[in-house]
Amino acid sequence: MRFQSQNSLGQDPCNITGDLYAACNGNGTITPLTSTQGYYAPDLGTPTPACNCNSVIYSLFAACGLCQGGQAATWTRWITDCNFTYLSQYPYNVPPGTAIPRWAFINVTTLPNETFNVALAESVGQSPEATPVPLSTATTTFSSKPTNTSSGGSNNGGTGNQSTAGIVGGIVGGVVLLIAVVIGVIVGWRRQARVPPKSPQAEETSEHNEIQPPSPTFLPDSANLSYDPYNSPDGRTNSPPPMYEILDTVVNKSSPNEDHRQSLGQYTGLPEPIEV
Repeated sequence: MRFQSQNSLGQDPCNITGDLYAACNGNGTITPLTSTQGYYAPDLGTPTPACNCNSVIYSLFAACGLCQGGQAATWTRWITDCNFTYLSQYPYNVPPGTAIPRWAFINVTTLPNETFNVALAESVGQSPEATPVPLSTATTTFSSKPTNTSSGGSNNGGTGNQSTAGIVGGIVGGVVLLIAVVIGVIVGWRRQARVPPKSPQAEETSEHNEIQPPSPTFLPDSANLSYDPYNSPDGRTNSPPPMYEILDTVVNKSSPNEDHRQSLGQYTGLPEPIEV
């Protein structure tokens, strides 16, 4: 089966995963699977748990492993050490230079065995993609004018007058500054007195929000990508759908060359290599 796993930028799932991983934990190196490893498991040493505990990263890692001839871990295995999870979303902004394909946002909890499904990913496709959000930046420029200083002349009378004027000006400026400070303190105190105290429920909500990543990324079309065994991706009803039809298999083969089929909902070994 041809699996269009690359995004519109020509990046394969391993490259996309590296970019997303670098954005949330600073390390974007994805090591290839070894012959004994079998499938990717979450990095328990990452300082940001949300970087692992989301279904987008899980799906991309699963596709990365399958493209190497490996397996896909189950979603249940992937989130064993997660205190909270993010379904069908990447809990950070998409970093520049990459794009997340649509199939990575599949709700994996609705899949057979809660395991990434190549057939469904192929049917969902890559478009629309989640792309970086352009940031508008505002630049504030501060300028300071040079202060012109004049040196005193040889006229001693003029110098004395300038000194007296400077002393008087300093006193007046100090008084004005003191009055401004007092007024500012009074105004601030009155504003603070008008603000009602926070309720315990509001404080709990605020504390809860602080632990959440700041800018989650959802699929652009906000589609609910869930597996439904009685509906095809284009909305037409099938009974049952050919893609997920349970096929009877012959246990004892009379010939090793005889055709063999299995249910897409069950995994019995390493998948066939997927063309990326």
